[in-house]
Amino acid sequence: RQIMDITHPVYLFYAERIIRKLISRVSAHPAVIGYQTDNETKHYHTSGPNVQLRFVKYMRDKFKSLDEINRRFGLDYWSNRINGWEDFPSVIGTVNGSLGA
Repeated sequence: RQIMDITHPVYLFYAERIIRKLISRVSAHPAVIGYQTDNETKHYHTSGPNVQLRFVKYMRDKFKSLDEINRRFGLDYWSNRINGWEDFPSVIGTVNGSLGA
């Protein structure tokens, strides 16, 4: 129960199909005022490769350059400088407090 990677493309594909099908069945009912698709919204400890890829993309879009990330997160100071996007470390179990926070 609830052991899944909520970021996996196949999971997202089928979840969206199910949600759209359910909503299409009840959307016109006058008693329906909104939708809640999960009553236990949380991350389910998802920390696999899909999360890492999305995190790196987010960081790249937000900070634009590794130099900026290294500066803002003190990675030079901590001797954890990142020199390539493909070398972006996993934040799982990182010893760098600023990167893992």
